[in-house]
This record gives sequence, structure tokens and C-alpha cells, in this order.
Amino acid sequence: MILIAATDRSAAEAFLSHMAGQPLRTFTEATHGPLASLCAALMPSPTASTKPRTTSAKTMPWADYYSELFQIATGWLGWSPDTAWNATPAEITCAFDGHVAMLKTIHRSADEEDNSPADQARRERNLAAGLDPDFDREGLHSLRSLQ
Repeated sequence: MILIAATDRSAAEAFLSHMAGQPLRTFTEATHGPLASLCAALMPSPTASTKPRTTSAKTMPWADYYSELFQIATGWLGWSPDTAWNATPAEITCAFDGHVAMLKTIHRSADEEDNSPADQARRERNLAAGLDPDFDREGLHSLRSLQ
């Protein structure tokens, strides 16, 4: 981990060479904090728009997690593989959240209720006729006319 994550490989090799003769406890004390920070940087940070995740989520191996992030970056977001591999997990998840928000804005989220005057009038007509207030009869008739 130290060699792979190092920005200066020769400094990392010198550090490891120096620590080779030290007790394991000394090595652990010197590396625990920086390695924990590195691992924390690899995890996505929650954004203000992100809903809290439940604790019942399944754990997944790092390889599967990064594979899923790669699929999101290249498949959903359309990024090149090079761009995906150079992005942090936080950047990918934030961009994905933005993409989903854009799609909801364009196509209306299924959980949003349309309160337009035309929709309210349709609901009232359906209720008066004893029908489902949310059923769009006009839409059905226009689909039938396409045949």
C-alpha cells in the first residue's frame, strides 16, 4: 500500500528500508494514521442531497465496489474508462446523484404528484364519474387513436 499510494516512490522505499529494522509496533504506529486516511479518501463521502443509507446494506469486497463505481461512471455517466479510473469515489457518486436529479427533472420523478390545473380537473371529472381519480382517460383515448 505504501509503495502503490506513494507520490514519491524513492521516499517510500527509503521509509520502508528504514522501518525494516524497527519493531512492528513502531511501524504500525507510524503508518496507521496515514493508511486510515488513505482508506477514508477511497470511500464516497455523503452529500447533502444524499439520503441516509440504511445499516442493513450488504457489505461488498473492494473489487466489487470499484467495479460497480466503474459501471456507473462509464455506463450511466458515459465517462471514458480513463476518466472513470482517475475520478475519486466521491466524484463518481456526486456526479451520479446529479445525473439522477437531472433525469428526475426532465422526466418527472414517479413519486412527484402533478398538481397542474388540467390534472386537477381530470381528477375531479374522474371522481364525479366514480372512476380512479389518477387514471388519464384522455391519454388512453389518444393512444387508441394511434392504431
